[in-house]
Amino acid sequence: MVNIIKVNAIFDFSTKDFYKKDLVLVFDEKIIEISTFNKAISKYKNAKILDYNEYNLCPVFCNIHSHLEFCTSLLDYGDFILWLKSIIKNRSQINKEELNKNIKENLLIMLKSGVGYLGEISSFAAQLEELEKSPIKAIIFHEILGANKEVANKNIDFFLQRFYTKTKHKNSISLHSPYSACDEIYDFALSFAKKNDLLISTHYLESKYEKAYLNHKKNALYKYLNSNFKASVLNREFLKGFKDLRALFTHCNYVNDFSCFNENHYITHCLRSNTYLNSRLFNIQQALKDKITLSLGTDGLSSNDSLNFFDELRANLLIHGQKMPLKDLAYELFKAACFNLSPLFLDGLKALSINAKADFILLKNYNYDKEQILIQTILRTKEVKNIFLDGKKII
Repeated sequence: MVNIIKVNAIFDFSTKDFYKKDLVLVFDEKIIEISTFNKAISKYKNAKILDYNEYNLCPVFCNIHSHLEFCTSLLDYGDFILWLKSIIKNRSQINKEELNKNIKENLLIMLKSGVGYLGEISSFAAQLEELEKSPIKAIIFHEILGANKEVANKNIDFFLQRFYTKTKHKNSISLHSPYSACDEIYDFALSFAKKNDLLISTHYLESKYEKAYLNHKKNALYKYLNSNFKASVLNREFLKGFKDLRALFTHCNYVNDFSCFNENHYITHCLRSNTYLNSRLFNIQQALKDKITLSLGTDGLSSNDSLNFFDELRANLLIHGQKMPLKDLAYELFKAACFNLSPLFLDGLKALSINAKADFILLKNYNYDKEQILIQTILRTKEVKNIFLDGKKII
């Protein structure tokens, strides 16, 4: 059935002039067109009229980096090595029933905060059951790691078993990080991604320890990995293998020169996670200046205290607002949140474009003009009014 939704304004981030007044969205399960109300009712005489004049319409948010498997973990914050040790210590102490309950609750929290698209890192497939039940649209990045070549074949087999599990979502691959991969794991992951034309995800330069480790410094990370896993430092030039791949690089806090990335690469910023683990602040201004395609992620509750996406947006506005004008920052945050990665979930189409899936949220209009509306929406919103996926109201 064709629907015509009337709203205060439509947020369209395909242009800098994002604030579209006096227009309606015509949709069924896909976007049919954006038009004036009079033209729409004349053309679609039997359409259902949805009146949301007190709300603004925006594409759904994309939380491209999450670890739902660690929803119940009690981990240590304040330092990356301290946190890493607590991850390893607690990874086997997971109650499946309690975890499923927490995953279900947090998927709902994400949906209510506008997240329709999810990039989910899966280490052992514990979240798949609840993801299958959720209306959220996900890319599942099945993780592979192993810094000791003696476990490479075992870890590859475990990855393949998970990757080929049938799911309604998209399956992809995550190479955990430069410090957790031996040459064999690295070669397999990049070859597999290339062979299957996959978007590959990886953590990159999240901590000062990682940067020093990759420069062959025998620091705390080196000692911990060597004593616990007999790890070998990767002999490959890590970024070189990603040159011809579509890739998501998560964190990048210690990247000084963004020219190492190309147009096929995206950077995912997880500000609160980085802050809680005492990482250096990501240089968002330089990344934008260098035309990096930015995205946002909450990371997991393993290094955050909330998966509410507006909490993440507010933190970004607060911290990065010390160095960027709030108006410009709010625009870039919204664009990173709901537009930049939308083609990954829309078969190459951009959010709100004709024939794209009708995936959007309704946000309260706080009676501000376009100069302030994005700032105030981030500051004042906890939950969206509604979220529509494939043209159906989910919440």
